[in-house]
Amino acid sequence: MSEPTEHHIVSRFYLRGFCDQELPHKFWVYRRGNPYPKHGSPKKTARLLQYNAFEMEDGKLDSATVETLLNIIETPASQIWERLHDRSYSIADEERMVVAEFIALAAARVPSVREALNDILDKDIRAVMEWQAAHFDELSESERLSYGMSTREDLDEVISTGKQVRFSLDQNSHIDSMIHALPELASVIFHMKWKFLHAPEGSVFVTSDNPVVRINPNNPTDFKGQDGFELPRIQVTFPINAKLMLLLMWEGSTGHMEITEKLVNEFNQRTAAFALHEVYSPRRITWLDEYFANQVASS
Repeated sequence: MSEPTEHHIVSRFYLRGFCDQELPHKFWVYRRGNPYPKHGSPKKTARLLQYNAFEMEDGKLDSATVETLLNIIETPASQIWERLHDRSYSIADEERMVVAEFIALAAARVPSVREALNDILDKDIRAVMEWQAAHFDELSESERLSYGMSTREDLDEVISTGKQVRFSLDQNSHIDSMIHALPELASVIFHMKWKFLHAPEGSVFVTSDNPVVRINPNNPTDFKGQDGFELPRIQVTFPINAKLMLLLMWEGSTGHMEITEKLVNEFNQRTAAFALHEVYSPRRITWLDEYFANQVASS
């Protein structure tokens, strides 16, 4: 069997929960830059070429190992996923950790996280370069050499080159960062308060290519969602499927609750706002049509 070359950025089994009831293997894909949604399938949507491929020492790409590791997390979650909708289902700690690990994976694996890490690295490197420019004459020769520049001309060349590029982590570093983040993040999610929100008849939840949304009430316009899970007032939402959403907080009640259509729309608007490129919906929704059409019109 050949190694996979296109890797899902959102789990395939998870996406099945957002398929159209009239078209069981399809859902609507809204994409930034396109005013018209189109049908997509869990198999062929939310994939990127060699996204989880790891470069080995000999320079060859290993496309299968990371995928196998992710499958170890996805498979147990898929086996209990439908039970989460059952209001009488009492989730045991072992299964709660399975779900927490899957949510951690859903949060850490997406391209928006890689972009955020690149932004941090780029900002930090530029800050160092600005400091070097301001203090170059104060540095000893050995310090200048440690920075890879012995003259002011060397520094000017580095700064000039830096203005033309965006500094970023390589793919191996991104994958390594994701894998190392999972245990701690899963533990944090496990210990938060879990509230299962049920959509009323006629309403549905949508999801996206960045499905774990973090809202800090003190910073609600942070659409990159990089506020920490451990902030006391953080609100984390994760659509389980088209009829169920999980709300994670440090305060408040737990259990199951049916919410209004208005609240469903508000949560869906959060999901759409935090999407990197795509939103996945079980049906065409008027306000989503307008939201993406208006984005194209204003660009």
